[in-house]
Amino acid sequence: MRFDVRKAVLAAALAAPLLLWGAGERAAAAPESPIEVIRLVPAQPSQVAPSEVSVLVFFDFNQASKTLFERLALWAKNVGGHVVLDRELVMAPGPAPLARAFVVARTLGVTDAVLPALFELAARQPPRETQQAFSGAEPPIKPAIADIFRSVGINEIEFNAAWDSKLSDAGLRRARAMAERFQIHAAPVIVVNGLWKLVPMAGASANNLVDALNGKMNRVIVQTSAERE
Repeated sequence: MRFDVRKAVLAAALAAPLLLWGAGERAAAAPESPIEVIRLVPAQPSQVAPSEVSVLVFFDFNQASKTLFERLALWAKNVGGHVVLDRELVMAPGPAPLARAFVVARTLGVTDAVLPALFELAARQPPRETQQAFSGAEPPIKPAIADIFRSVGINEIEFNAAWDSKLSDAGLRRARAMAERFQIHAAPVIVVNGLWKLVPMAGASANNLVDALNGKMNRVIVQTSAERE
């Protein structure tokens, strides 16, 4: 399913009623959005085709990111194949076994299969400072992580090889570099086509983020269509 640009523009116009104030007929101010929209200058390469829209979600293993992913799973069913949805982890300082688990999942091609279970595991863990204060060569939750991978067909040898691989180390460095590049300090945050950063403010919901995402995505589609004409 692909967006009809003309219909999208018309619908947006009809969905924005104006209130008239007396003889001056001044439009009432729109309610302030709980999403801060930051224009990225300079724009960052999105690494997608000109006909596609990049949606990059920066996340952590807290409830807000989990809720956003659940909402995006429904959203993605209706946006069509021209939208490229990707994820990048926002890492806290110190040892981060769940972050490494995500990188391992991406390396092994099982991200979608294991991510929900990783969120559930994260919710059962003690506070972050306790989780990161482990001693010894391995984090105490690694066996639980290995069980999750085993449940999707990744055996212990394959899991351990990926866990200790240079690819996983590089994936963690990439996550830190991406957060620094886009100046991401908390999660979740969405970057649209390397042009806009959508940052939820206090009280913002996953629906608010998706509404802001739709607005910017439609703008990209209209601009792309105009450039082709």
